[in-house]
Amino acid sequence: MIEKLGFCDYFLIVWIRAVCDGAEYPCTARGSGVGSLVCFGLKISHVCPLHYGLLFERFLDENRREAPDIDIDFCKDRRGEVIQY
Repeated sequence: MIEKLGFCDYFLIVWIRAVCDGAEYPCTARGSGVGSLVCFGLKISHVCPLHYGLLFERFLDENRREAPDIDIDFCKDRRGEVIQY
C-alpha cells in the first residue's frame, strides 16, 4: 500500500534521517504517523504500537492521499550540523 500510494521515497527519507543520521545525531520522531507499525518496524519510532494499542495506520487508506505526519526532532546540541548537511 505504501508503494501504491507513492510514499516509498517519503519513508526512505524519514528512515535515513531517523535511523542512519540518528546514530551520530541523537533524534526522536513525533507526529500522527509515528504510532504506526510501519514506523516501528523501520525503527523510526521506538514505541511498539501493538504493545500500547496504538493501531494508527490511516495513511494506508487508498482514499487518503497525504503523506503521514512524521517529524524528526534532532538534539539541540548538534541540530545546526544536521541543518547544514
